Amino acid sequence: MQGPRTKYVTVLKRVIFALAFTLLMLLLGFFANIGYHVISVKELPYPLGFKSYGTYAVGSFYCDIVYNPILYPYYWFVGVGHFTGNVSMILFPNYGPGEQAYPIFPGPDVRESDLYVTTMLYIWGITPNMVFLLFIAVFLEIINKRIVYLVLSGGTLGFAVASVIGLVIGSLISASAIVYLLVFNKSKMAVLRDFWDSLWE
Repeated sequence: MQGPRTKYVTVLKRVIFALAFTLLMLLLGFFANIGYHVISVKELPYPLGFKSYGTYAVGSFYCDIVYNPILYPYYWFVGVGHFTGNVSMILFPNYGPGEQAYPIFPGPDVRESDLYVTTMLYIWGITPNMVFLLFIAVFLEIINKRIVYLVLSGGTLGFAVASVIGLVIGSLISASAIVYLLVFNKSKMAVLRDFWDSLWE
């Protein structure tokens, strides 16, 4: 029988694990192909695409990007999980050396390959997405079903290979393997469960 102290420690471990899982999911979301697939990012042609105003500039670009539903659940919840359209952002320059420093804006290749994509990862709200991920992690901890993390991992690997279709296939394969072990090979499932649970003790 667990004492009050042991129960508090158990609850604290679950909270810490939920936070760690959330941070890991957020981190993975910034890796191309794992967190998102960029189908196309192209700066709009002059004079719409890039306008310099001296101390800042406005970049406008077309973007076609698909987010991993597991790592960006909020984006899919609000209907922008697969976004296509034009977006604008403010760019700030670096300054050249010397007393007469002049603004230096990144070139179009840098803007398209880095700045615009990074903007798309933040534009719809990274904080609400973090709340969604934390809610999922806390829910799994409350119902004590950490085995679901294996399904989420399989789905993420599938997304890296073949986008949303790969995610569905990867999730189904992972879930099917777990169901198979639960129904037809309980001894191996018990070993797997003991090993999995030992990682979090």
